Amino acid sequence: MLPNADEVIELLLAWQRGEIDEMRVVEKAERAIENSGVRDVPEDDPRSPTFTVLCDLGILHIRLLTPDDVPAMLSFVRDGSLDLPAAWAAWNRYMDSVNWRERRLQLLSNPFYAT
Repeated sequence: MLPNADEVIELLLAWQRGEIDEMRVVEKAERAIENSGVRDVPEDDPRSPTFTVLCDLGILHIRLLTPDDVPAMLSFVRDGSLDLPAAWAAWNRYMDSVNWRERRLQLLSNPFYAT
């Protein structure tokens, strides 16, 4: 079973507060997905924001996600239960607004993101 939104929110908040580092976030997200047995969730499924965020966290070093992105991820997970299409639209707008080239340059000195 896929972790519920509250579990993903707690993971995000722990990362944002600096209680866990990027490696631990990746490990927890990977384990949660693996243990769930879920491999795909369509966008029209109410679980899709939770699943999407978990998948992104599992490869955050590739997606170049940082704690700066936590507020957007929190909104996506929380708002998905209220208005799924609006949550997806806001998430896609956020992801499109990030300057990924600049982010990559900023993270060059961080060995975690260089792997």
